[in-house]
Amino acid sequence: MDVRIVSLPPMRVASARATGPQPEYPAFKKLLDWAKPRDLLIGARVFGFNNPSPAVEGEDYGYEVWLTIEADVQPEDEINVRQFEGGLYAVLSVTGAENIGDAWLRLNDWLKTSGRKLGSHQWLEEQTGPLEVPPEQLKLDLYLPLAA
Repeated sequence: MDVRIVSLPPMRVASARATGPQPEYPAFKKLLDWAKPRDLLIGARVFGFNNPSPAVEGEDYGYEVWLTIEADVQPEDEINVRQFEGGLYAVLSVTGAENIGDAWLRLNDWLKTSGRKLGSHQWLEEQTGPLEVPPEQLKLDLYLPLAA
C-alpha cells in the first residue's frame, strides 16, 4: 500500500456544508457555485470531510467542503471562512467514489501496524483530479491525522 507521510501547512479556507443521505455533492455544488464566478478555483485546493459523521449506517449526515483562499476573500451567505492549523498526515490515494470506504479501512489498518499514533486534528479528503467528474472517475487523497 502506497501511504505517504505529509505535513499540511496552515491554510485559510472557504467552507460550505450540506446534510442528507448523500451530502457530498450538494456541499461541493454550493462551494463551486460560489467560487466559480469569483475566479477562486485556479490553483486552489479542495478538501472535504464528514461533519457530522453518521452515527448509524444509512442515517443522514453532514459533509463540509473547504477551498483554499487568499486573505482578502470574505465570507458570504452560506460560505464561511476558517483558519486550518495544518498537521501531520498519512495519505493514501484512491480513484472512484465506490472505493473510498475501503481505502479508509486500509489506511486505518496501516495505522495499526505503522508504529504511528492517531492525531486529533481533522481527517480530510482532498480532490486531486478535475472537480466535476462522474463518481467513478473521482480522484482523492485521503488524509489520516497523525500525532507529531
